[in-house]
Amino acid sequence: MILKTKPKKYIIFFTLLIFIFISCGFNSLTNCEEVGNFGQTANYFNDSLMITKNEIGAASFTKETGSDGSNVIVAIIDTGVDASHPDLQSTPSGARKIIDWMDFTDEGRVDTKYKVKGTGSDIFTNKGKVKIGDIESKSGIYRYGFLNEKQLDEDGFIAQDLNRNGNSNDSYLVLAADSNIPGFYDTVYVDAENDGDLTNAQPMKVYSEANHVGFFGNDNPETAEIEMSSFVVAHIEPDGSYIKLGFDGNGHGTHVAGIVGANGKLSGVAPGVQIISLKAMGSSGDGGWDAISNAMEYAASKGADIINISIGSVFDSGSDMSVQAQKINYLASRYNVIFVFAAGNDGPGIGSNISPTNIDAAIITGAYISPEIWNLNYGCSVKEEGLWYFSAAGPGSDGSLIPNVIAPGSAVSAVNIWDSGGYYLLDGTSMAAPHVSGAAALLINQARKEGIKYNYETVKNAIEMGARPLKGYSAIEQGYGLINVKKSLQHLRRSANIPKLSVSAFNPLTKKGSGIYFRGTIPKEIYISVTNLSNKEPVILKLKPSEPWIKSDRENLVLPKGKSRDIKLDFQIPDEPGLYSTMLIGDDTNTYGADLKIPVTIINPIKFNKYNNYLYSTQDSLKPSKWKRYFFSIPPNMKQFRAEIQIPEEFDLPKGRVRMHIIDPRGREIIQTEYVGLDGINNTDKTEIVIPEPIEGVWEAVVYCDPYLADYGLDSSTYTLTIEPQGIIWGDSFLDIIIPEGENIKSVHQELEMTNHFRDFNSRLYGMGFADIKKGITRQSFEVYEGKVTAGPLIDIAPGTFKLSLSLDGHQDPGVDIDLYLYYYNKQKEQWEEVSNSITNNEWRESIEIFYPKPGQYIVYFDGYKIPQQKTKVQLAKHILIDEGMIKLANPELLIKKDETIWVPINLDMPALPGEYLGYFMVEDFSTKEIISALPIRTYIKQKELLVDLFSSEGIPEKDLNVNISIRDKKTKTPLDAIIIVNGKAVEIKQGKGVLTLPYRKTNYYINIDIDIDGYAPYNKTFIIENPY
Repeated sequence: MILKTKPKKYIIFFTLLIFIFISCGFNSLTNCEEVGNFGQTANYFNDSLMITKNEIGAASFTKETGSDGSNVIVAIIDTGVDASHPDLQSTPSGARKIIDWMDFTDEGRVDTKYKVKGTGSDIFTNKGKVKIGDIESKSGIYRYGFLNEKQLDEDGFIAQDLNRNGNSNDSYLVLAADSNIPGFYDTVYVDAENDGDLTNAQPMKVYSEANHVGFFGNDNPETAEIEMSSFVVAHIEPDGSYIKLGFDGNGHGTHVAGIVGANGKLSGVAPGVQIISLKAMGSSGDGGWDAISNAMEYAASKGADIINISIGSVFDSGSDMSVQAQKINYLASRYNVIFVFAAGNDGPGIGSNISPTNIDAAIITGAYISPEIWNLNYGCSVKEEGLWYFSAAGPGSDGSLIPNVIAPGSAVSAVNIWDSGGYYLLDGTSMAAPHVSGAAALLINQARKEGIKYNYETVKNAIEMGARPLKGYSAIEQGYGLINVKKSLQHLRRSANIPKLSVSAFNPLTKKGSGIYFRGTIPKEIYISVTNLSNKEPVILKLKPSEPWIKSDRENLVLPKGKSRDIKLDFQIPDEPGLYSTMLIGDDTNTYGADLKIPVTIINPIKFNKYNNYLYSTQDSLKPSKWKRYFFSIPPNMKQFRAEIQIPEEFDLPKGRVRMHIIDPRGREIIQTEYVGLDGINNTDKTEIVIPEPIEGVWEAVVYCDPYLADYGLDSSTYTLTIEPQGIIWGDSFLDIIIPEGENIKSVHQELEMTNHFRDFNSRLYGMGFADIKKGITRQSFEVYEGKVTAGPLIDIAPGTFKLSLSLDGHQDPGVDIDLYLYYYNKQKEQWEEVSNSITNNEWRESIEIFYPKPGQYIVYFDGYKIPQQKTKVQLAKHILIDEGMIKLANPELLIKKDETIWVPINLDMPALPGEYLGYFMVEDFSTKEIISALPIRTYIKQKELLVDLFSSEGIPEKDLNVNISIRDKKTKTPLDAIIIVNGKAVEIKQGKGVLTLPYRKTNYYINIDIDIDGYAPYNKTFIIENPY
């Protein structure tokens, strides 16, 4: 097979709630995950791994200690491992390298449902006569079936061509025989040459018993390529009803195994380890959480010391303990096994990690790259070490630290023997994870030799403590830094049992989590609850905030066994926009190392207002392979925003070469631009992108400098970044009307402030509503199938409907990605017409929202884009809001010029019945009928209310003034826990009480309190507190 004709290795698979991505890397110029060997010599193969081993201290560690991972078992959960690869045959001591091979997919499953009796030396199958010679069956009954190349993943790298003959139509007879005990089938024969003759076929046992390896096809020694691929027998059902043949049809799993423990032309990080190959993804990388979960359990139960999983979940469930985390933490604790995950390649955005969060037992790994590897593998002259731009960053959605550490993310390693001679260069966090797994194996090997007591927690802790932080990167980008095996051993020698401490803190996204993560809202006072779950009594922690902008209300924390204590943190986040990231450390002086590590991540974004004319522009510079982050808050109801990157010129040439990544508030990359600036042929000085209908929240622009910049004679790039939201700027992001009990208000008059920061247009202004938000909701369940379109419900829309919302709600099976399509029946044309769709890449939380749908009949279709379990149940929520004509305007049409601010009077008729109601104030371009903006109007009629009191406590002259806050249910006077916004900053209230500390120099204090608690009408009021001194 010719290298240039191979399909690219797009390795994508799915797990709980959202897709799982095998973190195979990207070429820095082409963004192609297939990087190649660049025609290097054989010595080059090992040079790559030798450099990365030196970078983590592994090579010198083995030289000094003699430990190479011997007697340590590493399970590789991946696409399988090529058991025929010459570098994966044995350890330096001569022991078998791959000791077990299991397939948890059905890609190589053969249903041997046919039974036949032998007739002399032949059997007759449904495809003709087959020679079996002296193959013996104790029962006299053979079982057979066929492995068809078409059953392999269609998008697999092996291209459904097992025998490498250029087509994918071959079918191989697989025969099962009961060679020892009648009725117990234990031996397999495969007609791998597809010639109807099994007399020369190798009798094969299950790999774990006999280590037999077979081959499809025959190699032509006169060609450079190898025209055959290997397989093993992964499983034989004892009654002979089915067989699983195991093979790596991708190469990713083999590559990972080579980095961990190759021993041959390549020398892995720990060449003495033994490997369990567990196939949980097919040749294309597709798989499911069930397969991964079963593989983890098998590995742990079979004595694996380390389980390497170069995969992760784009979104966790958002719950306190996701299904993945529960399973991993349980297995680690029960079997004392170390889990190593890849952080994923969805970087560079903050929050872009794709690994399950809240996994105490796992080491999640980001991707590092050094100047030496830039030069050797890519021919780049980069002078400083750093992270790969694609290395996913934390924090986790629950605020947890991701990644834990970083390791080299680029290496030449083993791949299938039929692929490029069996060696290939790949980059990605998938390559970083096996460096950590190999390092952990070296530590375990040496710990056993020295008699060091260890467990999965102390090994993880030692790896973290031994890591070296990189300059210029935060903790949520690199964790504790680049691993170093030698330093980690020093820490492991001194580590004892680590106190088991549980942390819970408020998190705006998940409500509570193991870290603090605020994206946009700036915290002022937040509590952290710490619980001592260990048998040690008490744990006494000395708290050490590492940044001046965070302070604790106490220096020491005493935790009796089984008890919880709260820490109140006070934040003084600087006004300068940017990322503020640190670790709150708690150290018990009676133990070795830090005992409590709480990640803190605060993003203070650029805010757009009339003072900066709703425009941000800055000039900056970057060195090759470096990047800079810019966070900006997009107001609600924006029509679009534009982002422009421009390179200034000098002597008619651009002064650099950069590109831009736009990241949404969830940490997902929306677009990556081409490079702008020098390119040697057609220089460009700027590029602009427009993001339509952006969701409200904190976005991120990442500017990245080309690592090949030195090729253009420059050592840095200068650029100007401009960001501008465009649309209607409202005085408030929504209008709240609250009618308390005891009041009978029938109508309300309001004036709305709006500024047109879009373009001149003739507007049509109108209101929609009100509608009771708890009415008009129906839910139906449907079964949806992989790769098929399923018809959903017919929907009749009556005149006066102002909003139709459709969404997939409820539980989803792991890895599901379903798209919604909405069609309208055009009676005049007598045909269905597509109205909208919810196509979102690898995201099951699909929704469609239509304002003022045409009256008539609609139908919903479900497209089962990706369903790993082949079918799943979904619940479609339909919400129809009817316009009652209660929002009225005096001047519905007018010309609005760009940057003009107007006040629009509206009259609101109030609903008669108690409830929560929703309406909208709409701004439409009269000429194009395009909706420019929609301002929500929320109305609360006789709903539960809050009682808020502020009063100053006794203080000391010329000292800060303390103001007590009380929050209770207005009717029952019950104290409430809440996160409130005080003058724009978050303050946590516990048991209805809180304290604000105000600087003493002011005469009067204006305190705005904004509270939004589920089940209560929103609260917003400004208090004036006089300073008594």
